Amino acid sequence: MNKKQGKFFITFGLLLIAAALALFIYNRVQEKNAGEVSEKAAAQLKEVISSNAEAFEKYKTTDEINTQLFQEPEIAAENDAEKALTPSEYFVPDYQLNPEMDMPAVVLDGSRYIGILDIPSLWLSLPIMGDWSDRNLKLAPCRYSGTVYQDDLVISGHNYKTHFGRLNRISIGDRITFTDIDGNVFEFEVAEVEVLEATAIEDMISSEWQLTLFTCTYDGTTRFTVRCLRTE
Repeated sequence: MNKKQGKFFITFGLLLIAAALALFIYNRVQEKNAGEVSEKAAAQLKEVISSNAEAFEKYKTTDEINTQLFQEPEIAAENDAEKALTPSEYFVPDYQLNPEMDMPAVVLDGSRYIGILDIPSLWLSLPIMGDWSDRNLKLAPCRYSGTVYQDDLVISGHNYKTHFGRLNRISIGDRITFTDIDGNVFEFEVAEVEVLEATAIEDMISSEWQLTLFTCTYDGTTRFTVRCLRTE
């Protein structure tokens, strides 16, 4: 090997190192930005959900009072303990009346969000976008398919540490909650974890599980998948 060839290989090696360093820095910046976007969106969503829940409670109270005011005394007296309706029976959530309904969403900074996912064991509280895309994944986890109302919700998240990058630390039995925009809370328990091939789409959206979370492994060839069952 002559001097020119030696210089070429040294220069080429340095360029490869520089490219790898630039990619590392770029990914860290993307991860930081994603964390900031998610944190901001989660805070805003919690305010929206709290406001919706308060409005719903006022509606329930008003409707209950009106029901009592307009109910004839004779009818009220005839209602025994078994036939009397409790407030919870008066107010059936929309999703129970129509499980096939689309999940309500709120638009924040041009993006649609359908709720908040909480994983206490990983100290995560993440906003969930309603529409899956490469662009959206860089901002927050996204609904990949299904709905929480039909017990087949699948959520995809980037492997950023601020998103789903720590899913591989989750344990069987860990609790997870999903809160929709209307304030309905759905509780789940981790039942199984598995690694699926990137092409195993049908297995990923299997209706056997009521909630599925997944993210790319770091080499990008497979998907780390968390399967959950409702605990309610």
